[in-house]
Amino acid sequence: MLVYGQHDDPVRVIEFSATHPLSCYVIAKHTSEHYVHVYRDRVPSVALRMFNTHGLGQDFDNLHQHIVRIVVAQAVRVGRLPVRGPLERFRDLVHIFNTVEEWVRAGLENNAVGRVLTVGSGVRTSVGELTAMISTAVGGCPIETTGGTPGDQFGITASTDILRAPLDFVPSINVPDGVADFVE
Repeated sequence: MLVYGQHDDPVRVIEFSATHPLSCYVIAKHTSEHYVHVYRDRVPSVALRMFNTHGLGQDFDNLHQHIVRIVVAQAVRVGRLPVRGPLERFRDLVHIFNTVEEWVRAGLENNAVGRVLTVGSGVRTSVGELTAMISTAVGGCPIETTGGTPGDQFGITASTDILRAPLDFVPSINVPDGVADFVE
């Protein structure tokens, strides 16, 4: 999702939306998509733009990326939910099981070859909604807001229309169930 950068009007982005990478790391990710395009006739491949994947297997010691993991780790470890930035910010959260299914389908479907596809849920979840879900799932934790993180996006959501066409994909795990499963 970071390849899209910050948009003045937070909208649902599609694969053809303007890209505005905000860091060297994201520029490298975007560059890899160009390699896929250049070699598309020689190496069948697909580029996948990942949104906020969460679920089993995430490293709880890395508190520098992925908002769900950060908030769950803090709730479990310290019994509070410290949030940097306003609760109105939003993310497109997608459960790892949905992500893996999309990856498998993209690897097996000839219609996906040579394309850039967005991997997301298409659902806008505010940071306030997310922290409330997590607080409920852990038995209640106070939510504490502090100043934001420089360069953090206010919000962006995936349009999954293009993804659904070649892959015929509909996520099987919704955001509240996915967050509850992750907390458990």
